[in-house]
Amino acid sequence: MRLSEFKDEEALELLANLIEPLGEMFQDAEVRLALKQRRMLRAAKLMIANHKRAVFEMLAAMERTPVEEFSCNVLTLPAKLLEINNDPEFIRLFQFAAAELDEKPSGAASGAMAEE
Repeated sequence: MRLSEFKDEEALELLANLIEPLGEMFQDAEVRLALKQRRMLRAAKLMIANHKRAVFEMLAAMERTPVEEFSCNVLTLPAKLLEINNDPEFIRLFQFAAAELDEKPSGAASGAMAEE
């Protein structure tokens, strides 16, 4: 599924389901670097190798399937990953999030966040 296919409440639900797995992957400095360099295959390899559960949760969300019911195998997985890799909106989301994590927060805003 492409990100653009999710609309309104369904888009909100997808985003809610993607926040944690994407957040985990974006904390990985190697993944962020690969995304920043637009090396999408390298980023995908690192995500799969180092964040298997997060990738699984992301794929389930994109397929509109509860993670407990989601299934893939060595034949279906490449097609699903290729579909995501070819989705320009998903790539922009990855690159935007990776770039945001590389930014250093400024004093007052970071202090307010730390107190919450």
